[in-house]
Amino acid sequence: MKVQNIDVLLVTVTEVEARAILNVFPNSQTHHIGDQTYRDLGTVKGARIFMVQSEMGPGGPAGSTLTIEEAIRLLNPSTVIMVGIAFGIAEGKQNMGEILVSTLLIPYDLQRVGTNSKSAYEILLRGDRPSVSHRLLQRFRAAANDWKIPPTVEFGSLLTGAKLIDNQDFRDQLLRLTPEAIGGEMEGSGLYAAAQRKKVDWIVVKAICDWADGNKSQDKKQRQQRAAENAARFTIAVLEQGGFETSRNPSRRGVLIGLSGLAGAGAVIVGGGLLYLKAVGIDQHPSTPTPSPTAPSTPATTLIVYKGHSASVTSVCWSPDGTRIASTGYDTTIQVCNAFQGGNLLTYTQNTKGLAVWSVAWSPNGHSIAAAGADQTAKVWNVTKGGNPIVYSGHHDQVTALAWSPTNSQLIASGSGDTTVQVWNALQGGNPLLTFTGHTDSITSVAWSPNGRYIAAGSVDKTVMVWDATIEGNPIIRYTHHSEEVKGIAWSPDSMRLASGSYDNTVQVWDVLSATLLLTYSRHTGHVNPVDWSPNGRYIASGSWDKTVHIWDATGGLHLFTYTGHSDHINSVKWSPGGNLLASGSVDNTARVWRPS
Repeated sequence: MKVQNIDVLLVTVTEVEARAILNVFPNSQTHHIGDQTYRDLGTVKGARIFMVQSEMGPGGPAGSTLTIEEAIRLLNPSTVIMVGIAFGIAEGKQNMGEILVSTLLIPYDLQRVGTNSKSAYEILLRGDRPSVSHRLLQRFRAAANDWKIPPTVEFGSLLTGAKLIDNQDFRDQLLRLTPEAIGGEMEGSGLYAAAQRKKVDWIVVKAICDWADGNKSQDKKQRQQRAAENAARFTIAVLEQGGFETSRNPSRRGVLIGLSGLAGAGAVIVGGGLLYLKAVGIDQHPSTPTPSPTAPSTPATTLIVYKGHSASVTSVCWSPDGTRIASTGYDTTIQVCNAFQGGNLLTYTQNTKGLAVWSVAWSPNGHSIAAAGADQTAKVWNVTKGGNPIVYSGHHDQVTALAWSPTNSQLIASGSGDTTVQVWNALQGGNPLLTFTGHTDSITSVAWSPNGRYIAAGSVDKTVMVWDATIEGNPIIRYTHHSEEVKGIAWSPDSMRLASGSYDNTVQVWDVLSATLLLTYSRHTGHVNPVDWSPNGRYIASGSWDKTVHIWDATGGLHLFTYTGHSDHINSVKWSPGGNLLASGSVDNTARVWRPS
C-alpha cells in the first residue's frame, strides 16, 4: 500500500494540542515510521493531512527542529502548520483564547549583551526574523475574513524561544525590545529552521492560554484546552477552504508500507498488524546507505505473551538454558513460565503484605531464583528441590535490585533504598559479607561484571558507581554524566564497558576504567528504564516509557530495530543466553518473548 499526496503536515507539541486536532479527525490512522509516530488524518478538500507531535522547544533529539526535519524528509509535504497554545502580551486588549497567526517570527534566544552610548546595560536581539510564506498568509487571511464566530484572529509577529516564560518582568523586557510582538511560544524557530532548509511553506497558528505573568498554573487545564481547540478549529476552517492540494511526482512522494526491512524505516503497528514502512524516493538526493550488520532486519515475531500477572511486570530473566522465563510484578509474585509455550510452571509469593517485587535473577547454575522486594528482603528459592526460601534481611529499606556473581553461584549482590549494595551468601542469608557505599540516594540497578571482578550500581542520585567486588567500602569509579536518575545498567561481555539508561531519555556507553563517555544513544522519546547487552557484544537493547524496546549497534549507536508489542512503559528487557530472542516486561501486565528477525 502506498500513501501518496501528503500535502499538509500539522505539528503539535503538548497532549492537549494533539487531542484538539484528533477530536476533529476521530477516524485518523496511526503510522510508526522509524522512531516517530504520525497520524494520517485523511483528506480535506483533496489535500492529504498528516499530524506529528514533537517535544517542547526547538532543540533536542525530539524537539521541533529534528522532528519536523525528519517528517519533511519522509513525507515531503508542501505545507507545515504548527498548531497549539501561546502566551499573550496585552491583557485587556487581547482575550484569553484569542487566535494568533504569525506573519513573522522573532527569535529571542540569540542576543547581544553590551553597553550603550551612555555606558548603560543593553540587550539587543540578533538573528533572522523570518517571514511566513505569502501563499499561506493569503490563505489564512482569507479564512479569517470569513471567520464569523469567536474568538477573534490576530495576525502579527510572534516571539519564539526555548524558554518557558512565566515571569512578567522577563516578558516585559522582551516586549521593550520587540513592541510589535502579539504573543510568544517555544517551537516556532525549530519549524522555521527545518522548513526553510527544505523550502517548504510554513506558518504558526496558536491561541492564547496565559499572559506569561507568573500565573500560568491558574485554571491551566481549562485555558490550555480552550486555546488548543480554538487554534485547531481555525486551522481546519482554513484547510476546508481548499487550495492546499499539490500535484507532485508520486515517485518522489510515496511512503511504501510493506515488509521492506530496516533500511530507512522501523516497525509499525497499523490496525493491530505488524508492518514496516520504507521511504522510497522521498528526496531528490539518495540517502547514505544504512550499514548492514548481522542484525534484525524483518518484523518481530512475538512467541509468547505471558499474562499471569495481575499488575505491572517489573522484571524478567532467562534460565541459563534458555527454556524458561522468570518474572516479577506489583502483584507480589515471582512466576516462572515456559519460554516457548507460555504456560505457568511455578509461582512464588514474595510477601503477604501486598508489596511489589522489584527484581528477579536466575543463578548461573540454574538451580535457584532470587528476588528483591519492597518488604526490605531478598529471597532465594531452589527451583529444583522446592521448599521454603532463604531470606536475606540485611537491608534497612526496600530491596530494589540484585545480581548473582557470574563465577560463584553462592554469592548475590543486592541494592536498596538504604543507598548500599551488599554481598551475601545465597545459601544461608545471614549478615552481609561485604557492604559497598558511596551513593547518596536509592539504588535502582545492580550488575556484576562478567569476569566477576567488579560490581556496578545505578542510583536515583544520577550516578553509576563501580566497586572492586572483593573490597568493601567506597567505589573505585564514579560516573556522573547523566542529568537524571539512572534506572538500568549492563556490562559489555568483555567487562570493559558499561551501558547506563536514565530518566534523561538517553543510554550512555562508557569506558569503565576511565569513566569516559564513548557513545550517547538518544532516540527514545521517554525515560529509559532497562538496558541489556547482547551475549555477542554487538548490540544493546533498551526499554523506555515510550512503550518500545530499541535494538542498536553497541559501537556506533546505529538504530537497528524497534519493538512495539507492548502497550505501556517497558520495565525490563533481557537477551536470551543464545542471543537470538528477547524477553520484556511492561506496565501493561505482560511479559513477552520475541524474536527481532
